[in-house]
Amino acid sequence: MARMAEAQDNGAGSETVVASLELGDCPPGPVLEPLADDTLARRRFFTGWETPLAPQGMFNLGSGLAVCDDAGRRVLEWQWPPTAWHRWERALLAGTAYWRDYRVTAEVKTIATAAQPHEDRADAAEAHVGIAFRVVTSRRYYLFTLEGRRRAVLYRRQDDDWHVLAEQAVAVPDRYVSMEVVLDGDDIRCVCEPLGIRFQCADNTYRTGKAGVRALGPCRLAALSVTMNADARRGAARRRTRREARERDLGKGVPAAARVRTFDLKELGGRPLFADFASPGRFDMLVAGRTTRAMSVAGEVLWEIPEPVLEVVVSSRHTPRGRLLYGLVGVRSATPRVSNWGASFQNAVADEMCVIRGADGHILARRRLPEVEPPVQRVLFSADS
Repeated sequence: MARMAEAQDNGAGSETVVASLELGDCPPGPVLEPLADDTLARRRFFTGWETPLAPQGMFNLGSGLAVCDDAGRRVLEWQWPPTAWHRWERALLAGTAYWRDYRVTAEVKTIATAAQPHEDRADAAEAHVGIAFRVVTSRRYYLFTLEGRRRAVLYRRQDDDWHVLAEQAVAVPDRYVSMEVVLDGDDIRCVCEPLGIRFQCADNTYRTGKAGVRALGPCRLAALSVTMNADARRGAARRRTRREARERDLGKGVPAAARVRTFDLKELGGRPLFADFASPGRFDMLVAGRTTRAMSVAGEVLWEIPEPVLEVVVSSRHTPRGRLLYGLVGVRSATPRVSNWGASFQNAVADEMCVIRGADGHILARRRLPEVEPPVQRVLFSADS
């Protein structure tokens, strides 16, 4: 069962379990599916755990996680159809942005060696499974992982920069191995006793964050827990209190939000982009459907272009005639698809790029895109999506 409870303070050196995944008699089968409610029998085992790469209530895609039996023991498997599982990454995390000093232990089993590039990492080639800690966002965290069944590596990831803090060549066996990360201020200690791995370093890029397991490709997780001592729990509580106080101070004098207008997206004909592209400080809407319209929040059409302009990027500075809008127009080729939430769309290769003056919609420049691999793509949704 998942345990996510704070315990009584009983001395700075005595650690308390603040998050634990114990599957016990959890019914086997897929779990944590984003658009499906787990049965009560399964849900209690995952209370307090989240899957940020397949978040609950968001998209109709598989969680990639399933409870299965392994030699009479219930374990969590990163599980995908054989044609797809090497292309996706999933994480299981607990905690808050205020956690700093803690110990994470996990018992993992690698299955795959290779992986393929995916949306989050274009150069991915090896499967991995390991402990993610001080997770700030899904692209900023530390990761102590077994990679390609050939090495252990400690990464500090910052978007597309995977900085290696420590690494060691190992032969990962075909069995479960225990991994541990201990955090104390800037000190990071990573241990995998069965493989003779002991990393120790200091880094303060990320000072706080959530903890759990992150993996690419098929693997299994038999146990996972996070412990903290009393001082660490009190420190997390103080950071939360300070942050909430700062937010209250920043909010003083700010008027409460008031609804100006509600739009029916089907009637509107597209998903609006809000920006002050026409006049500084006045946020208008840019709606791309069968045409592209600039509209005020009152519904007044400011200007219109007789074709959809998609993937619009707004310039950081204003010109005397508004901000510049950079977008893709025209279709070189298109493939019909169905989205994760059931809407039909065209996965299109754009033909041209244009620059539009935000104040009046005048097209300042328009050029054909060069032939590149992979091609520059955009998404054309149907009118009823």
